[in-house]
Amino acid sequence: MVFHATRQLPGLSPFGGQNLWLVVDFFFVLSGFVLAPSYFRLPSRRWRPLCALVVRRWARLWPLAMVTLAGFGFYLSVQAFYERRTGAVGMASALTGETALSELGPHLLLLQAILGVPNSWNGPSWSVSVEFLVNVLLALLFVLLPIRARAMVAVALGVVGVALFFPGDEGAIHGPSALARGWLGISLGLVLRHLHSAVASRWLTRSQDLTSAELLLIGVLLAVFLQPSGMRVSLLAGLAAFMLLVLVFSLEGGGVSRFLARAPFQALGRWSYGIYLWHAAVLASVGGAVEVLGLDSRLGLLLVVAGTLGLAGLTYRLIEIPAVRWSRRGWQGGRAVERHLPAPPRRGASADNLPR
Repeated sequence: MVFHATRQLPGLSPFGGQNLWLVVDFFFVLSGFVLAPSYFRLPSRRWRPLCALVVRRWARLWPLAMVTLAGFGFYLSVQAFYERRTGAVGMASALTGETALSELGPHLLLLQAILGVPNSWNGPSWSVSVEFLVNVLLALLFVLLPIRARAMVAVALGVVGVALFFPGDEGAIHGPSALARGWLGISLGLVLRHLHSAVASRWLTRSQDLTSAELLLIGVLLAVFLQPSGMRVSLLAGLAAFMLLVLVFSLEGGGVSRFLARAPFQALGRWSYGIYLWHAAVLASVGGAVEVLGLDSRLGLLLVVAGTLGLAGLTYRLIEIPAVRWSRRGWQGGRAVERHLPAPPRRGASADNLPR
């Protein structure tokens, strides 16, 4: 959010290094880590549990994506009205090009990562599309494979995909390169969960000072973000750092983990999906106000942060929680998968603590 705002609002110094685009890949790894038990426990060649799992992922991702898309559409409608009334040409023309109405179709189906114009409408939502598509493809693959072979086959396919499709000179947010990027990150998260469950957690809990490991990994991560390097090198270095980071912090035994367990950080974690999806629409709205009304960009930055957090918190309560509850209770196929999915986490288990 702040990364994009400081690059789009005039007069502000850019925040973060040139490799901060890798944060999306962190969430791919984290998604695979969180969802791994569901995928590893899918029974082979049984399709009803597969459908139930896909419906759950759809209910987690699609409703808020549509609400934020509607919010973006409202802003563009206001901008188009303003352009017609004033004849303004300073702002990018609304409802044309990347934001043409013809580009809405792929977003409605969560297919914007592979269909339509790259970076259309709510640009950051490309990774939501990638995550949903990879989730579905992995579930289909895992139903056809024996449980022990699933993680390694997924990673092997991800490595091949990145080698074939990932570009060396620009980010991958559309087409085969985006799918390969998401597949590799999520499949590495699956392997990481397997290692965590099998041996890693027992080995790491022997450490007397997990705080030092946490601080060291944060330093490594900052170095990855700040160091200039090729896209493939940055991606692979970032994925390695993310895997170690998730592995160590998942133990929740260090001082940094205990600090991040405080209520404000927990709230940011719950709202993170909404923050990601809302920030582009809020930034576009505030950017227009800065340009038209001559607002100070520093005030604009504060408005972006406040508006994004407010909308994320509100839609978490009104959209995300009800949608997930419906997928768990209201869809009859959900019962078919219950015995194959992990039980809710013991710590803080409630409908308010929903995995992305």
